[in-house]
Amino acid sequence: MLGIGNNRMIKQTLYNLEKRFSKTISVYAQIGVTNDAYQGISIPDVSMVSVRAIVLPEQNVRKYLYDAAYLATGRNFTYGGLFDEVSTPVIIKISRLKALDSVVGYTGLSTNDNCIIDGVRYDFRIVSKTADDSAYHILTKQSPAVGENEDE
Repeated sequence: MLGIGNNRMIKQTLYNLEKRFSKTISVYAQIGVTNDAYQGISIPDVSMVSVRAIVLPEQNVRKYLYDAAYLATGRNFTYGGLFDEVSTPVIIKISRLKALDSVVGYTGLSTNDNCIIDGVRYDFRIVSKTADDSAYHILTKQSPAVGENEDE
């Protein structure tokens, strides 16, 4: 349980971040799944809401992709590559998501949801609540463009 001073510090920090990094984003929350037995597909039921959120600057993380032969045998490294993964931290106050509370099936944000920031779609990778349950802290990853992974 947090003390009153810690709650005040979290609220003040969120307020300061909101003044500096606030943007309007569209949040698409998955509220259920409809199964189409005839076509053999699952269609997610999604509800959209526009909210003011704290969108922090992007974080570039260098990742290394290992070759399967290296992982399987442990020999000297032969193939692989470096790539940069871009993730964007987003903080959304729970009070701003009140429009979703009336939607049947909505239980809170999860990794099945996504958002659109400045016309670019981001998938939620990690969703957690702040210590005082006043906001969601979400780590997002930019979704691949349509048709980008068709050759896989």
